[in-house]
Amino acid sequence: MLLLGNLVTAIEGLASQTQDSSSCAKCREPDTFDGSDSKKLHEFLVQCELNFQNRPNSFCSDQAKVAFAQSYLKGTALAWFKPDLLNSDDPDLCPLWMDDYKEFNVELQTNFRPPNPVGDAEHQLDHLSMKDHHRVNKYLVEFNHYAS
Repeated sequence: MLLLGNLVTAIEGLASQTQDSSSCAKCREPDTFDGSDSKKLHEFLVQCELNFQNRPNSFCSDQAKVAFAQSYLKGTALAWFKPDLLNSDDPDLCPLWMDDYKEFNVELQTNFRPPNPVGDAEHQLDHLSMKDHHRVNKYLVEFNHYAS
């Protein structure tokens, strides 16, 4: 009876994975983030969030979200997290970000976001202009990006 229960559970898991991947349009995977260009962090996080929203059954736990995002880190960004990843045998020594996506996000942003995002945005807004050959929507997109 136990074997039958395990088989039913496995089939239900496969069915939910199949529904999760086939019911949604394919979402592009995030570009890898290496930490060398802090301006790319926001785009990386948006791309991760798009994947989470596109496949909610695959990312129903924070651990799954953290593992997914970490799999797209490389270089300095991956090196920042590597010591804790390799020493995760003792649960008492595991940092909060390993099991909490919001904490992982805070850790990533604390260490790799632009040093003065508000000042950078103000500078970009001060120098924003619409070129003769551009459409107004390009200007509005840039304005909204910096304003947010």
